[in-house]
Amino acid sequence: MTKHILKREYSIGNRVMHPKWGKGTVIDHSGVGESLKITIHFDNDNQKRLLLTKYAKLEKIKDKR
Repeated sequence: MTKHILKREYSIGNRVMHPKWGKGTVIDHSGVGESLKITIHFDNDNQKRLLLTKYAKLEKIKDKR
């Protein structure tokens, strides 16, 4: 039997950039693989959104607040 290890692309604390909402910080995550969802606290308007990462146009950034 082969075990598959599913890696999370995003961890709590990761900084990300979204083309519409700008820069933000990952504050929570659930699921794995294509059903991975993350909650992001965006800098520009202080909102949190739960995003299905396979559809979100996110880019990890090295920005430190």
